[in-house]
Amino acid sequence: MPSASTHHTPVKKGSGSGNFNRDGDSLNAKPMRSALKDEISAYHHSGIELVDIAVAIWGVKRETANKILQLPLTLDPVAVENYKRLPTEGDLHQPFIDFAEELLQKVHAALHPNEPFESFKARVWDREGNTALHHGGRARKPDMLTLFKPMVTDTEVPWWGLVKHIIEMKHDTNKVTTVSQEKSADTNDPSQPADQQPDVPNRALVNSISTKPKVPSRLNPIVSSSHGHNSTHTADSDLTQTSGMVASVVASSKGKGKRNIDEVLAEDDEKAAEEEDQAIKRRKLAGKLKEDHLQLATYAVEAMSATSRNWVAGTLVDTCEVTVLLLDRHMVARTTTFSFDTDVAKFALMIYAMTRCNRLQAGFDPHLRASLSQITEAEAQPTTIRVPEELPFHPSSDPTSSSTPDDEVPPLRLKITGIIRQPDDLISRGTSVFKVKIVGEDGKLSEQDYALKLSWPLKQRPSEIDVIQHLKAKLPAELHDHLPSLTFSTSFSAEQLSLPWTKLGGSLSLNTQNFQERTLRAMLADYYHKLWEAGGPEAFKQAWLDCVECHYEAFRTGKVLHRDLSENNLMVNFVGDEIKGVVNDWDMAKFEGMAWGHLYRYDLESFFYILLWAAIHYDLKQRKKLRKVHSALKGWISNDMDVNAGAKELFMTSPLSYNGVYAAVRKEFKEIEKNLIKPLHDLFCEAMISRSLALRRGKANYDYVTCGGVLTFHTFMEAINVVPRWAKSNK
Repeated sequence: MPSASTHHTPVKKGSGSGNFNRDGDSLNAKPMRSALKDEISAYHHSGIELVDIAVAIWGVKRETANKILQLPLTLDPVAVENYKRLPTEGDLHQPFIDFAEELLQKVHAALHPNEPFESFKARVWDREGNTALHHGGRARKPDMLTLFKPMVTDTEVPWWGLVKHIIEMKHDTNKVTTVSQEKSADTNDPSQPADQQPDVPNRALVNSISTKPKVPSRLNPIVSSSHGHNSTHTADSDLTQTSGMVASVVASSKGKGKRNIDEVLAEDDEKAAEEEDQAIKRRKLAGKLKEDHLQLATYAVEAMSATSRNWVAGTLVDTCEVTVLLLDRHMVARTTTFSFDTDVAKFALMIYAMTRCNRLQAGFDPHLRASLSQITEAEAQPTTIRVPEELPFHPSSDPTSSSTPDDEVPPLRLKITGIIRQPDDLISRGTSVFKVKIVGEDGKLSEQDYALKLSWPLKQRPSEIDVIQHLKAKLPAELHDHLPSLTFSTSFSAEQLSLPWTKLGGSLSLNTQNFQERTLRAMLADYYHKLWEAGGPEAFKQAWLDCVECHYEAFRTGKVLHRDLSENNLMVNFVGDEIKGVVNDWDMAKFEGMAWGHLYRYDLESFFYILLWAAIHYDLKQRKKLRKVHSALKGWISNDMDVNAGAKELFMTSPLSYNGVYAAVRKEFKEIEKNLIKPLHDLFCEAMISRSLALRRGKANYDYVTCGGVLTFHTFMEAINVVPRWAKSNK
């Protein structure tokens, strides 16, 4: 009924359900960030130490990490001060990259003097957030991305499946000006009048410089640099250059005159109290998700859905404040924020670890080992998705190993030929489905197509594989054609995949409120077609009826309720001249007694909505689905559950609404509208009225499960004048 409309939406979408609205607001990141906030909040963990991420996730040895943290590393304070004062966020990018490259060179010289240098700078893709990466109907403009190999040309745009790490830059110039003024004020001598204070930056910082890196001209819009091939560069020359830079800050203190010691101490006490208040506020906010974190999460969704990936690392740089986030199907883990201008060694450790980590340590699925397809001009178009070529599975061996012991079964090698479904949510099942062919020992591909499904269901839930095997053991043999035909299946635990949370140990405080363990399951089955590929109205009707009857027998005889029906899991299989409907995707199914809060009639209502949705959006003759959602059904796909439920309730009861919907039914579906859709519409209206009257009258013995017997499988079939083939009895 409409009060439970979220159980039976014809097109499942998210974030949180694996199919975010691709026809409208998914192109706008704002609604996706809102959905991700709801999805992530309960599974957000903060306060992780960067060194733990570097060691446990990115593969740096603890001894090496400690060495880096003890190195006497510094950044030129003049360059840093100029960096902070740059007018826009885009201006920060190149100086930030230069800082990172400088520190990486110093660390490399200290730890690996005899090894070739691996540049950070050469592997950064930076378009200052002005260039979009297209994927899944969405356009995202990340600030910076790091890659395993440099792009071939300056104009080339990377594919999300090649991204190693994500870097998002922010810049609050108001906050920076305030901090700079406070630092400048700290250098003043209170015993002198304000107009006699020296116009210099913090002398302690200047005196700490041991070497002077060359600073790019774009780093110094406020002062001109004397760094040149023939220039003599000293700390004193830096002090001279900065006089103009700090003059505006010092000028604000002029004219105050001398202060006695009591005034100075009082101001110090007041300042200390203010700083403590600010520290308390920062601690309160430390565990909260910010818009910047959610923006990083939207990029992580793209990177994880572009290929089968287990986690993504993102770095948020707010001028100098740095936070690293690890995002996977279980949680978002966030480091304690540090400032790279003061914690220089920590910054160096982060860049070193990010640069040296391999594909496995960057979260890529260990089964994706083959090279990527060559990029063609056609593949560069936004509507085309590139995929890895092969997926070798080792059912009984360590998935992180590329070798197969002699006494084990050789890996199953699969050639990807297309993408059926990609996830666009984060902490969820994250279901990916690929169209594949089996690669034989001779390298030849199978003639038959298969579907490979990779998903992350909750570990505590029944395995989809177990559910299908159970149903085939319980249901008559003639119904087996209406269930997925499995060729291969396996599962991988979090420990086998070395997921971040298994390695962070005591850094995380996991409980049932902030953590739910998931398992990666891989399942290879026969490839089936979508309902809109049925070929014609009669074939479509037959496939839909097959699914209705198979679903009921699974419930009646197998004691299993599907609970997640949509147009994406009612499939069509062509067997010779016959067409058979297949009920797919049983990963949300529960056995009898487990499906609390979900009734069989909810799934019946899903069948009805799928039927009506198809009548408006399927071009059966062309075997395709219309991409644009009809305006009459826009409310049905809203991310707002109240809007979703209201739209369906209006359709059920309002002539203005349902007449508008029926006017949109395609010509080839008019017989289905007459014989199936409208009779079922009447049945559901009758059930609604019966239930409403019972609630109003307070009937004690009313059967709410079936709306007083009005809505059952048999009344459903009787309404459309179809005799069941297997469930003969009306009991």
